Amino acid sequence: MNGFQFSNESPSDIHNLLQKANQIREMSPLESLRLNEEALHYAELGKDRKLWHLCLIDISKSHMRLGNYHQAHQYLEQASKYQLNAELHWLRGILYRTFGDLSQGLYHQFESLKMMEDEPNKRIEYGALSEIALIYHNQEEFGLELSTYQKILDSDLNTVKINEAATYNNIAMAQLALKKYKDAFDNARHAYKLGLELDNKSFVCNTLCSMGEILLEAKQASKALKYLNLSLKQSRDLGIKLIELFSIRFIGQAYLALNQSEKGLSHLELALTLARKFDEKLELSHCHRQLADAYKSLGDYQKALAHFEKYHQLYQEQLNAESVRSLQELRLLHESKSR
Repeated sequence: MNGFQFSNESPSDIHNLLQKANQIREMSPLESLRLNEEALHYAELGKDRKLWHLCLIDISKSHMRLGNYHQAHQYLEQASKYQLNAELHWLRGILYRTFGDLSQGLYHQFESLKMMEDEPNKRIEYGALSEIALIYHNQEEFGLELSTYQKILDSDLNTVKINEAATYNNIAMAQLALKKYKDAFDNARHAYKLGLELDNKSFVCNTLCSMGEILLEAKQASKALKYLNLSLKQSRDLGIKLIELFSIRFIGQAYLALNQSEKGLSHLELALTLARKFDEKLELSHCHRQLADAYKSLGDYQKALAHFEKYHQLYQEQLNAESVRSLQELRLLHESKSR
């Protein structure tokens, strides 16, 4: 695709680039990122700081869609130094949850909702509530998670069809955690069908991975492979790194469940390599733990021990980080009550 031709870095041309990037982000995230980079380049040459600020926010969304979370974080930090708004709190909260800092994630989502009291925005309100539900999921508060999703479904926040689809997929993941496999698969399949109706390729890819994970947990590894291989192919075509990583790890688990050890181990080792490359600490931990279990079951205790030690090290690092964050939270609470 040819780049836009600019005359004196026209703000209207930059807005056109941003609009096009937003329209295609779910379908063609790599092209969306390219358009965002072009828009930001020209905005940096101009004098409109609000437009530059908008370009920073939008390029972070494309990086997040592709799983480039650290790059997204850099752009959002830069934008936050200029001006904070509800959307920035919402996006920063997503990143903190992704990085494992649930307390900061929750803080930013509640700040986002607070900033929308005077200026409501259904799109961001839906996103903030969905993120709060996902944090409840990570805290294993599945009842609170499901009640938050029900609140979304009962509200007028589902006017955008993709929001309804995403909510059903998230409900499926909560039901999976509760081992309600049939309900989980039915809701994920409903989300998948809505994604197909919308021709939303990245969402369809995500729901394929969800259905594969559910079937895997329900001990239907052969059926799971069908969905996981599709999500792997589509994630690679779309350039969505995190879904590619999830798909490979789940495929490895499926092959191990089918007693195809060589294929299972090769996929888990590949997932481990990608987790290192993408700097995904939680996925790295999962890979080491699953490789330790796999090698133990095969009688290779030396490799099993090596992977378990690495898993234990990552687990301890996570616990230590959570302890530091909990201490910081207690200090903040103490200071606020002492005022």
